[in-house]
Amino acid sequence: MESALTADSTLASLTRADRAQLHFNYGVALRQAGHMEDALPELEAAARIDSTNAHYVRTLGDAELVAGRTREADSLLARVPRLVGGEAESDLSEGFRAARSGHLAQAERSLLAAALANDRLFGAWGALIMVQVLRNENADAERTLHRAADAGMPRLSLAIYDGLVGAARGDRFRAERSLAGRGTAPLDPDLARRSALTRAIVRGEVRRPLPEP
Repeated sequence: MESALTADSTLASLTRADRAQLHFNYGVALRQAGHMEDALPELEAAARIDSTNAHYVRTLGDAELVAGRTREADSLLARVPRLVGGEAESDLSEGFRAARSGHLAQAERSLLAAALANDRLFGAWGALIMVQVLRNENADAERTLHRAADAGMPRLSLAIYDGLVGAARGDRFRAERSLAGRGTAPLDPDLARRSALTRAIVRGEVRRPLPEP
């Protein structure tokens, strides 16, 4: 009983921004663990509490889109460009959507615009590297990797993308070093997919450039 009261008082003392971030972080963690149904209410709470946060609204919109709730997603994503920092978030969402549908040239343009507008959107840099690798634009992917590093991309993510670029450029040692260095801890699903792509390229299982619709 006492611990419950303590937890309630701690939550009550949080600012709106802190409460929104708490819901957002939990929602993202649930989504990364594959629990989309549980993640959506948390992301919705974050976007409701801090409705001017472009990152929260865009993340919720993308999650709704992945969950097949197109009408809700379109409504949310239409709001994003009008919010502070929303232009970069909107470009990021468009890039993700284009990449999912296989329109890689369009995805590359949108992801590059997002990364240039806000170089702390590391998801944009990472997705851009992946798209450039799939389009067999290996020199561009190398340059993007260096720009992501200069922007401060987290070390683990940087190592995964370094291996992907290495595999794309035929540097098997660089790719294997990245795969071996990731350790045994479970990866964020996006990074896990990048590692899987690295392995597939090393094994010659990926045709590049990837044909577009």
